[in-house]
Amino acid sequence: MYECPYENLEMIDEVFIYLLQEETDLPICYWSAQCTEFLDPNPDKSRWCILKADQTIGVIKNDYEAGAIQLKLVINDL
Repeated sequence: MYECPYENLEMIDEVFIYLLQEETDLPICYWSAQCTEFLDPNPDKSRWCILKADQTIGVIKNDYEAGAIQLKLVINDL
């Protein structure tokens, strides 16, 4: 569980998922989406997320080389 400093869920704008390079822990790829896409407390299924290459790091040159992850994420207010 992750606790964040926001007073309510409407204050959260985007969610970012980073793929880190094992040797350096640099964020070489990422995926982002609006927080509101994950407010369903009981999602039916996971979803595929297409990663993008982080051009500021430059380890992966093209987005099509960044890969994909399968994710089931729920954001809720306790």
